[in-house]
Parts: sequence; C-alpha cells; structure tokens
Amino acid sequence: MSMVFRVQQLAVSASLLFLLTACGGGSGGDGNTDSVTDTDGKIKGKTIASIVEASGICYSAANDALFVVSDKGIVYKLDMQGNILAQHMHKSAKGKKYDYEGIACDDANGNVIVAVEGKDNLHTIEQSNLSALYKNSAGKPTGDIVRPDNDTLFKDEKGKTGIEGISIKEGTVYISNQSLNQYPEKDSSFVFTVDDSSADAPVVDQVIDHGKKDIVGLSFYQGDLFMISATDHALIRYSLEQPKVLSTKMLPSGVDAEGVAFDNAGNIYFADDKNGKVYQYKVADFNIN
Repeated sequence: MSMVFRVQQLAVSASLLFLLTACGGGSGGDGNTDSVTDTDGKIKGKTIASIVEASGICYSAANDALFVVSDKGIVYKLDMQGNILAQHMHKSAKGKKYDYEGIACDDANGNVIVAVEGKDNLHTIEQSNLSALYKNSAGKPTGDIVRPDNDTLFKDEKGKTGIEGISIKEGTVYISNQSLNQYPEKDSSFVFTVDDSSADAPVVDQVIDHGKKDIVGLSFYQGDLFMISATDHALIRYSLEQPKVLSTKMLPSGVDAEGVAFDNAGNIYFADDKNGKVYQYKVADFNIN
C-alpha cells in the first residue's frame, strides 16, 4: 500500500537482587564503554552495558534510569551510565522463564509494561520492586490479551511470531505485532493498542496499519512513534496524527537492535538481542530534530 496508513477501530472492544551470573545477565557500565562507529564514520556510539539477549529498553524520566528486558525473563534497572542497579527473573508457575521481548516505562503509575512473546501477554511490574508482578485472583499474571478474529489476525497457527515492541504515549499502550506479512493478511504486521494493559484480559481497541514489516521495537520521541524494522535494519519515524512515515534512517552497522529508547538529554539507546549489548548514540546523529 502507499504511505497512507489506515487506522481501524475494532468492534471487540523486584525483591532480592540476583547475582549477575546466576541470572544470566551482563556487566554494567564501568569499564564497558567501548565505542561503536558506523561504516561511514559519521555515527559514533558506545556500549554502556552487556546484557544477554537484551530485547527491549525504555527510559524512565521519573527515575532517570533505563529499564531493559531479556529473552530469559529478566527485568533490569540501569543507571544512565549502564550500571545494573537491580534485576529480577520472572518464571511461570511451572518454572519456565518468560520470553520478554519489549518493555515500556509507565511512570504515571510507577510500573513497567512488558511484552511477553509466545503467550502474547502483557506483564505489569513495579519499577521500585522488580519482583512485584501484577496477578489476578487466581494467582496468574494479568494481561492476557483478548484478540478478535479468532486470533488469526494477531498470531499465526504455529505461534512463531507475535508481539514484540511496546511503548506508551499519554497513557495509551502501543504494541507491535511482528510479522513479514502485509496487513491485513493473516498474522500481519501492524501496531495495536489495548484498552487497559493491566487488566486481567486487555481488549484490542485500535489497529494501525503502518505498511512496514518485521517491527521489533517501539518508542515515542517528540510526539512521534519510532519503530525498528529488523528486515530493513532501519529506524522509522511515524506520525500518528498525519498519519504517515516521516523518515527512515539506517541503523549503525553491526547493531542488531530489538529495542529503542530516548532520554531527556539528547541520547538514543538500542538494545541488541544478538550481541547482548546496550548502545548509546546521540539523537542528532540520526538527523532527528
């Protein structure tokens, strides 16, 4: 389709710290700020932390801190130099580690919202206590998303794809459905919102057809939604208001980002699942005004 985006309204409406080696985590920022330069030499960044399978990141203005998740079900809190301040691993009742793929900082409520791949659920966790996972009366985590169309629009039959990136703007939670299929094909690529992310069963209430594929990371900056496409290896700026893609910027060479975040000091951060790194760059180097 063209650059015109369609928005479709749907009818259906951290306790004790673990040792880093015990939790499969990485090292903090001290002594770990190696520089990363793009192949054209114009974009230079640095590694501020090493976290195994870092798959999502968000910036908390309330804490002036970064929160990162890994595929191993661990939530981390980092200071702005990349030092790990706290971490906690979450497992199911059967002892299986959750596959955490994205994280959004909900400063208004003092929580982080985590996108769980596989089950395609949202976990709500307290920022001040990373072990405090919201649960329903049955003792199970809240956030089991109610999907319309018998799940076919949101999840393929084999469950190989699903939710990945997540971000919050003015209280609304935006989530990416990762796929190589164009909307509105079965299990297609789009962003959607839910009515209440911390509810026992959040209901999908909006679908945004952005026309891009393989979106793995989301973050808001200057009022616009920034998306990472793993297929295009690009950072895409999208206007919700217009709605359309405003710009596309290739990611630095060697950075396999699955998460993106912006702070209030002109920096952009990438969580690299493949290399297990958290990178820091200058926003200005990406021509973001």
